[in-house]
Amino acid sequence: MGREKWKVLDRLLGPPKWKLVEKLEPQDAQGLLEKHLAQGPELLGSKGRFLPYKKLVDAPARSSLAIIEPSGVSWQIGESYSGTRQTRVKFRHGKAIFNLPVTDPVWEQKLADLALGTHPRNAFGGALTDRLIFTISLGEPYFGNNPDGECYKLVAGVIVLPGEDQRPRRSGRSFSKEEGVAEGAAHYRSLKV
Repeated sequence: MGREKWKVLDRLLGPPKWKLVEKLEPQDAQGLLEKHLAQGPELLGSKGRFLPYKKLVDAPARSSLAIIEPSGVSWQIGESYSGTRQTRVKFRHGKAIFNLPVTDPVWEQKLADLALGTHPRNAFGGALTDRLIFTISLGEPYFGNNPDGECYKLVAGVIVLPGEDQRPRRSGRSFSKEEGVAEGAAHYRSLKV
């Protein structure tokens, strides 16, 4: 099919020829990222872990990337179907729970020393008060389970914004009641120290 017409960015921008123009400092990035945070619970148009490829070809998605600020993050190190090490992340987006593979090579390296199993959000060495921002993308069509194909969601990028508290904000970031209480208590304890 040549350039896959279901890839929104490729349709709009043409073949990828990216060039780094500048790097933003974390304090400058926060405002920019917050303006573009996707609201939950849907992620790229659904609450599922993939989008049907045929549906994307027939009616391309409005976006094939989303920037989110997840809650309830835990890192999962396991094996892929092919038997190789796989880094995944479980998180909440709104009220939906996702468990997606991480394909960001920098983050795969940051988490490379973790043993198989589930690890807390700050296992990479960050502070509990750091904000995690994920770039969610769609993978190439996979035809193994479905002859019509499936495009799985994945975490293509992880951004850490240092130092801000974890209290709920009016920016649309979602918390469960239990998580809001737990994170509020942790924040309160950090203020008392």
